Amino acid sequence: REIDILAQKGDTLLVAEVKTRTSLSFGEPEAFVSKAKQRLLIEAANQYIGKHKLSLEVRFDIISIVFKGNSHQLHHIEDAFYPVV
Repeated sequence: REIDILAQKGDTLLVAEVKTRTSLSFGEPEAFVSKAKQRLLIEAANQYIGKHKLSLEVRFDIISIVFKGNSHQLHHIEDAFYPVV
């Protein structure tokens, strides 16, 4: 299991998945965060919280980056998905 970015701000643990592409031919990068990947991120976050005995809210974000030549477009999607209870 792999979490790209793990950060804490106040009482919130941020779990972020970073997706990059060099073209939009197959869709936006965030479209490639599958339900299976979401489940893995949720499981990894739960294990991290348990291991470190944390009492935090968790937010799942996606950071989408599209490279275009020497430039890029970055889109930060907060609360991109929620764990199913």
